Formats: sequence, structure tokens, C-alpha cells
Amino acid sequence: MYWETLPGWFWVIYYGFLAVTFFTAVIRIGRRKKFVMEILVLLLVVAIPVVGLLFSADSIRFAEQNEFEFFLSQLQQGAVWAIFIIVGYCVILTWWGSLWVKKV
Repeated sequence: MYWETLPGWFWVIYYGFLAVTFFTAVIRIGRRKKFVMEILVLLLVVAIPVVGLLFSADSIRFAEQNEFEFFLSQLQQGAVWAIFIIVGYCVILTWWGSLWVKKV
């Protein structure tokens, strides 16, 4: 049975964003700037896809649902892993926002 999935361009952008975030955090660790926040961001960049994959693979997803639709349904049900992913993305976006504000 084939599962519905998001288009390829989405995955390129998604994993590209995670890769750029990972390498930016590594560079900032090398420069010793906000060491603790960079470590947290590195852990989240690795943990978010792993947690999403493990818990979505363990759960039953309808064939008509893509990954995002399944994630939203789990978030509405209050799944802890979905809340963890949302909080993780918020931390990463806040980190990027703080970097951007300092550069401008």
C-alpha cells in the first residue's frame, strides 16, 4: 500500500533548513557565542526528525493522510511527541530570530 506524502520540494527545503541550522550552530559554538543555546539547538535539530519519525512510524496513519495532516491530528489529540516538536521548532525559530536581530 502506498502512503500519501508531501512533495519532494518540501523535503528539500525542510532538510535544507535543518542542515543550515545545524552548521550555523556548529560555527557559533566554534566562536564561543551563546554556547548553551547552540548546544540546545544542535540537540533539537537532531532530535526533532528522529522523534517525528519514531512516533509517526509507531502510530497508525490513514493512507489518505500525509505527514503534516497526521502531525496536526496528533497535535489536536495532545500527543506529547507532537507538542515536543512544536516547542522545538519554536526554540529554533526564536534562535534564528535572535541571530537575525543581532545582525541587523
